Amino acid sequence: MLVTEKPTAAKKIAIALDDSRSPKEIKKGKTSYFECKRGDDELVVVYALGHLFELKQTEKGWTYPRLENEWVPKYEVDKKATNIKPIIALIKQLSKDIDKFVVATDYDIEGSLIGYLTLLYACKTNPTNAARMRFSALTESELRYAFDNLHSLDFPLIESGQVRHEVDWLYGINMTRALTLSIKKAAGWFKIVSTGRVQGPSLSYVAQREKEINLFVPLPYWMIQVVAHHNNEELELEYFKKRISTMSDGEAIVESLSGQTAIVDKVSRRTVTQQPHPPFSLSSLQSEAYRHMGYAPSRTLALAQSLYLNSAISYPRTSSEQLPDTLDFKTILTGLSSMKDYATMAKTVLKG
Repeated sequence: MLVTEKPTAAKKIAIALDDSRSPKEIKKGKTSYFECKRGDDELVVVYALGHLFELKQTEKGWTYPRLENEWVPKYEVDKKATNIKPIIALIKQLSKDIDKFVVATDYDIEGSLIGYLTLLYACKTNPTNAARMRFSALTESELRYAFDNLHSLDFPLIESGQVRHEVDWLYGINMTRALTLSIKKAAGWFKIVSTGRVQGPSLSYVAQREKEINLFVPLPYWMIQVVAHHNNEELELEYFKKRISTMSDGEAIVESLSGQTAIVDKVSRRTVTQQPHPPFSLSSLQSEAYRHMGYAPSRTLALAQSLYLNSAISYPRTSSEQLPDTLDFKTILTGLSSMKDYATMAKTVLKG
């Protein structure tokens, strides 16, 4: 059994690993799974919808502090997550006849934790006996390579994910209740005031920036520019003082220069070599997308995730700026060389 993170990823992986490239999708109520064959192996590919399990307090009552918790199916915590129940039930049913489990979720902290919890609580198997597919792109060649070169689970990565969820839960539950109950006691009314490990500092930063923006008083300034013509070229010249504080000062300078002849006494030229930028991390991709196209970070992430699921780019949710060795760079560059905008550059790189 291969445990994947999303339906789209499950289908991509099933197609890549099936010898005939035509795996069988089997519907079970509102969910489904894939059956495929690779050599002598019969594979069952199932999918989660992100996290299937979440933390829930073990004690009763809406008080604080609360320190004890346990992992339970997501629908027990979020009553709207009704679509999770049939997925867990299907994985439990199928896992009874499985002799080997492979985690094929995204290779990051959250993906590793999703796979681990699914094995532990849905498959009811010991995760130490499971294998791990490591891939950074949903291309057929990389997926097949990852399956043929399985690893053991990365338990330090899994533990870091568990700790992050534990800390988020402890902060969120206890600080939210402390704030809410304090306001109720002081003001006499009840309304949940949500905060958390990330939410609280983020809101504080946003509030501080909003205050600075509201208090900011822009100061006007003037600039002096001259448009000159030389050898059929138009040149833009700037006054050595970039900003003039008053309009009257600017007008006085312009008047003093009016009718004067400018003499070029020195011309200097230099060649600058600009190193190529490293591959995008998620934060640098979001910054550039906002700078050039005005996209909000959430929109950039959604677009990048869609491109990843369609095998167009490598995994976007990463801080790394290195491309994995498993990528087939020659094939990618050969494909780019057939596109007019990139042909010259791609062919130059291919020639070495």
